[in-house]
Amino acid sequence: MKSTYKYYREKKTRTDNKNPHRQLKGPESPCYNQADSRAVRSKRKPVCAVCEEESREVGRNMEARLTVINRKETLQYLGYLGSGIPAKVEEDISRCEQLILTTARPHAVWRYFALLPDGSFSGTAFRPQGKDVPALLKDCGGAILMAATLGSEAELLLRRSQIRNMGDAVILDAAASAAIENVCDNLCHDLAEQFKPKHLTDRFSPGYGDFPFSQQRDFFEVLDITRRIGVSLSESGLMLPQKSVTALIGVADRPQPHRHRGCASCTLFETCRFRKEGAHCGAN
Repeated sequence: MKSTYKYYREKKTRTDNKNPHRQLKGPESPCYNQADSRAVRSKRKPVCAVCEEESREVGRNMEARLTVINRKETLQYLGYLGSGIPAKVEEDISRCEQLILTTARPHAVWRYFALLPDGSFSGTAFRPQGKDVPALLKDCGGAILMAATLGSEAELLLRRSQIRNMGDAVILDAAASAAIENVCDNLCHDLAEQFKPKHLTDRFSPGYGDFPFSQQRDFFEVLDITRRIGVSLSESGLMLPQKSVTALIGVADRPQPHRHRGCASCTLFETCRFRKEGAHCGAN
C-alpha cells in the first residue's frame, strides 16, 4: 500500500500536469508577481487565462444558501398591498414560512465565460438574443450563467398542501417564491465576493424584457442543469421543481447600475401565466 505522503505527491503531480503554468516557477510563470509574498501569492487571483478558467471551475460547486424569507415579498406574492392583516393570517404565514425554511434543500450551479466580440459566450454556441442583455453586458468582459432551485423536497411539500389544505398551499407557494429569491440573492452575494475586485451586474433571466424565454434551453444545455442540480425543463419551458431560477450576470471592471428584481417588480406581475399557475418563470 502506498504511503500517504507518496500518494499525495503523485496526486499533486497529476493535478499540476493539467495546468502547464504550475510547472513553471518564479518569473517564468505568468501567474508570478515578484512583489507578492508566498502567502499573498497563494490567495491572489491568477492573471493568466488558463489559471483563471481553473479558478472558476473550483467555484462552480459553491453552496446554495437559504437564510431568510422576506415577509414583505411573501405578502406581495399573496397580493397584500396594504396593512391590516388579520392575526390568524399572520400566524399562518409565519408557520408556512418556517415550513419552507426547514424543508427546502437548495442547490445551485454556475459557470463563468469570457464574452466574445459578437456577444457570444466563449466555448459555447450561446448568444443572448434581444437588446436588453447586450445593453446589460456592454461594459462587461465576461459573464456568469447560473441556476438555482429550492429542491424536490419543497416541490413535494407544495404539491401535498394542494391536496390537504388549499389555504396553506397558497401561502406556501408565496413563501417559496420569496425563498428562491433569497437563495439567488445569497448566491449573487457570494459570487460578488469571489470575483472581487470585479463588479457584477444584476441577474437577468430568459423571459425578462426582450430576452427570449426560449433561450431557457440554452442554460440547461450549457450548465447541464438537470444532471447537476436535478431541475428538468418541460416542453412548454416550465422548470421542475417549479421554484427554480436561471439567470445571467455580467462581470465588469467598474461598478454597474442596479435595478429592482423579482416577480413583485415585474411589469407582467398581474398577467403572468406562470405566477397564476403557482410557478416561476425564472426571471429575476
